[in-house]
Amino acid sequence: MLYLKSTPNCINAYRVNVIAKYIDDKIKVRLGRQYDNLNPADLKRKIARLQDKLIKLNALKHKVRNEVNPSS
Repeated sequence: MLYLKSTPNCINAYRVNVIAKYIDDKIKVRLGRQYDNLNPADLKRKIARLQDKLIKLNALKHKVRNEVNPSS
């Protein structure tokens, strides 16, 4: 049992069938449960927080770099 999302970036049903031959049923069940537990809204919030953190770290890096080695 493989789960597919209906988005344009999904792998098509043919590829799923080809891949499915090589995946053990226990792994399919585990992946299915993992997929069912995904919360898109929570994932989006976590990604946004991490992106904000990266932006702040990048700004801090440039601030420190400019204080240590001013270009003026």
